[in-house]
Amino acid sequence: MNNMHIAHHSSEGKTKYIIRAVNHYCAGLDVHRDFVCVTTLCGKDDDISMDYREFRTVKRDLLQLRDWLLSKNITVAGIESTGKYWYPIYNAFEGIIHLNVYNSRHIKNIPGRKTDKSDSEWIARNTRYGELKASFIPSSRIRDTRMIARTRKSVLQIRGTCRQIVHGYLESSSIKIGSVLSDVFGVSGQELLHLLVSDSAISPGKIEQCLHGSLKDKSEEVVIAMDGYVNDVHKSLIRSMLKNEETLTLRIKSLECDLKRQLITNADERHVLNLLTAIPGVSELSALLILAEIGFDLSSFPNEKQFCSWAGLVPGKHESAGKNKTGKIHSRACYMRTLLVELSLSASRVKNSFYSAKFASLRARIEPQKAIIAIAHKIAKAIYVIIKYHQPYEELGVQRIQQDMYQRDINTLRRLQQRLGVETIISQLSGTP
Repeated sequence: MNNMHIAHHSSEGKTKYIIRAVNHYCAGLDVHRDFVCVTTLCGKDDDISMDYREFRTVKRDLLQLRDWLLSKNITVAGIESTGKYWYPIYNAFEGIIHLNVYNSRHIKNIPGRKTDKSDSEWIARNTRYGELKASFIPSSRIRDTRMIARTRKSVLQIRGTCRQIVHGYLESSSIKIGSVLSDVFGVSGQELLHLLVSDSAISPGKIEQCLHGSLKDKSEEVVIAMDGYVNDVHKSLIRSMLKNEETLTLRIKSLECDLKRQLITNADERHVLNLLTAIPGVSELSALLILAEIGFDLSSFPNEKQFCSWAGLVPGKHESAGKNKTGKIHSRACYMRTLLVELSLSASRVKNSFYSAKFASLRARIEPQKAIIAIAHKIAKAIYVIIKYHQPYEELGVQRIQQDMYQRDINTLRRLQQRLGVETIISQLSGTP
């Protein structure tokens, strides 16, 4: 909480706590698609004036809203993060009026008393007394790179749908190359698909010419898999989907180039990018996607614990009747968490690395999904330290896990000695293994 609670001792000997305002001139905005409801609270605690107005969400009216707030000496405004509707207001206020964007889960009003006006007043009161913590909003340049990165992800999903449709066409025509090739849209798979939809006759010799690498040893299986019931309709549909897939692939590459050009503009940013690629499982593209989400300034997060919590990797705490119940991470969509989970899957497969050894150690005790989240949590900590302090990544290696296991066994034996009173030689085993 950012609000200030003042202890006041009354003449009766009782202590009363008075909540003092932290923002004496503030506003609350309840934003919708076509209009925004605004309530202002101005003045000290003993003399508060409230005003309410509605504005449309077109640029001209948003500028009028900004000028109206400035005329009332408003310094801070609060708004609920409702979809993408708060983006235009943030752009209009940026650099002029400080705008606190609140998580919609934290700002729910009392049920049964909900109107647009009461919602804006509720947001204004929370802003006045600092009851809620504002969300992390990066600079405008990083918000632009976020848009590029998330557009790339959407295009990837669309391309994945196109490929699934092609797989369906192949199965319906009894073409079983998906059972032989690990990737139908690899180099060999692409050539086989273009051969399939061509007007020329398909022969074993032409099929063998499309195979590369280890697939040449499976030429007989591929020839059998390419024999199916393909008619002109199948060819036409597959041909059109292949064109869409090629267009989307070129679009993805173009977005990746735009992302790098927009994000890396000087030597310091290039240095941070290189530091991130030293983490096992993190490629240059992955590092670019990380920086596109969080940027180069992490001053909004005092420590790595809060950063990991923002990334959705920290379970909630539920205590009732003196008992702590098992918390779970939030199920809400989180771009950063999704990216970190993908990186943890890659890092857990890097041989002779700390993350792969740690994953194997955790996997022996907990579920694989929880072990992956634990590795993602450790990667998030490393990312925070690298970006904020520009410290290079230090590979701890497999030996660190062995030392931790050894120390854990020593501690277990010591507890047994204290509980059972059995004299052992643990003191001689406390050295390095």
